[in-house]
Amino acid sequence: MFSLIRYMVVFVVGSGFGYWFGTSQNVPVTMEPPVKPTTVASPTIAAMPTANSPITTVPSATKQTTQPKTPSFDVDPAEILALELQAAHQKTPEDPVWQEYLQQHYDEHTQRLLNRQTAKNQQLIREFHQSEVDPHWANLTEQRLKDYYFLQPDQQFIQISKVHCRQNGCEVSGVITKSDLGPMLRENLRQQPWTKGRSISFSRSSSEGEEKFYLLMTELPKE
Repeated sequence: MFSLIRYMVVFVVGSGFGYWFGTSQNVPVTMEPPVKPTTVASPTIAAMPTANSPITTVPSATKQTTQPKTPSFDVDPAEILALELQAAHQKTPEDPVWQEYLQQHYDEHTQRLLNRQTAKNQQLIREFHQSEVDPHWANLTEQRLKDYYFLQPDQQFIQISKVHCRQNGCEVSGVITKSDLGPMLRENLRQQPWTKGRSISFSRSSSEGEEKFYLLMTELPKE
C-alpha cells in the first residue's frame, strides 16, 4: 500500500515536471527586427560674419576716371562769334560770282576780308545793299559813326575807308594800326544806344599789329 502511494506521488510529480518542461520548450520566441538607425536631417545653418570674423572686400572692376577740370574764365560773346566766323571763313571755298559782287562794292582790302564768306553772310550783305535808303536817318547815322571813330583818344591809329548807311543798317571798313585797339572799339560801339541791333564783323591782323576790319550792323533802332 505504501509502495502504491509512493509510486503515485512520483508519477504525479514526474508528470507535472514533464508538462512544465515541455511547455517551456515550445514557447515561440518572437524576434524583433533590428531597429534601423534613424537619420535625422540637420538644418543647414549659413555662416554669418561675426564681429571677429575677417571681412574680405572684393575690389570693384569699374575704374573711376577722374575728369580733368576745365578752367573757368569769362569769354566775350563777340569774340566767340568772331572766332566762329573766322573758322567758317577758312572752310568756305571761293565763289566767282561772289568775287565779282565784291569787286563792284568794295576796295581791295575789304574784298580780301569778305572773299570766303558763308552763304548766310553773303545773303546778309546782299540784303543790306538791296534795302531802300532812308536819307535822313542814313546821313545822321553816318555822321555819328564818323564822330565815334574820329573823336577817339587813339584817333591817329584809326583810318576809316568807308561808312555807308541805308534803311536801318550800316557798314564800316578801315585799318587800325594799334594792336588790340580794334576789338575794343567795336565792342564799345555795340554798347551805344543807337547801335543796339545785330552785327557781324571780320578782321585780319598782320604781324606788325595792323588790323583791317569790316563791320556790318543791321536792324538798328530809329529815333
